[in-house]
Amino acid sequence: MDESPKVDSLARAVRTLALTVGFLAVGVLALFALYAFTLYKSRAFSRGAASVSTSSSRTTHAGGPPGAQADERPFHSLPPDEKVKRSTAILLTKHEKDGGRLKAVVTEILKRPDAGLNYSVGDEFGDLSRYVEGDADYGDGDVVFLSGSVSEERESMTYRRGRISALGDMPLDVLRAMIRGEKGGVAEPAVPSARREASVMPPSSSGKEPLIDLERTTNGEGVTRSFSIPKSAALGIPEWFPERGEPPLKMAKAIQVATEAASAQSPEHPAFVARSIRLQLVSCCDEGAGNRWYYVLDCVPRQSGGLGMNQSVPVVVLMDGTVVAGSIKR
Repeated sequence: MDESPKVDSLARAVRTLALTVGFLAVGVLALFALYAFTLYKSRAFSRGAASVSTSSSRTTHAGGPPGAQADERPFHSLPPDEKVKRSTAILLTKHEKDGGRLKAVVTEILKRPDAGLNYSVGDEFGDLSRYVEGDADYGDGDVVFLSGSVSEERESMTYRRGRISALGDMPLDVLRAMIRGEKGGVAEPAVPSARREASVMPPSSSGKEPLIDLERTTNGEGVTRSFSIPKSAALGIPEWFPERGEPPLKMAKAIQVATEAASAQSPEHPAFVARSIRLQLVSCCDEGAGNRWYYVLDCVPRQSGGLGMNQSVPVVVLMDGTVVAGSIKR
């Protein structure tokens, strides 16, 4: 029997299989080459994108004002102007005796952020309140530097007689001027001090300009105080409509101003407290006077045995923080 046709058929099958395997191998190699090329291009693109991103960031940073880079120096080592720049808010507190404690009460907001400040004038800054130990000198109050969410205290410095010893005996007014010069500085003016002449209106005397009587009181010692202001001054008081919201001068500020004024009038007493407070509408015949209001506070001295009720000092405070000095008759 002739086997040659079978051998030829088998040979053709082997050749066909070999060719098929060869084509498959070439296809696999082509796929690997395409994958390698795609991977290379992908990595190259990623490196290019990262380079562009880094370059953009550097350009933005370099284009900012000098000193815009993060300052890694500790806050306590910074010079005063840098402390001001790095602070989100700056508060001024004053020590007030409360039994055996010294309360740190916020008296001025030297620098206020756009939003997020949790303190107002008259609030207690609890972290700086303390119990008095012996004859230790705790100063008159503290300057408090806040940053971040403005609830984080970065540093506080005691001041005495209007000077900050930790800043080379810098006067507080110099620090205020430094903050005013900083962008976004003073956002809320200080409460006018009753001890400054500019914030006290002297007793009005008779003259060509008509006077408007505000208050007349007599205390337990027979001392009568009468308060009056010129009509032009009454018309200069900021208007207030009670049904629309809080008065221009908050009550806490009015109390602070009034108790300081009482202390200035009676320096023999170290401290005064407000026993009563009321709001009064200015009585003007002129219809254009509008709604002009003022505070009337009855302040009494704080004494070791309590309060000197028979030594009350009335204080009239206008809505712009001005104290009206009364005429005294005995």
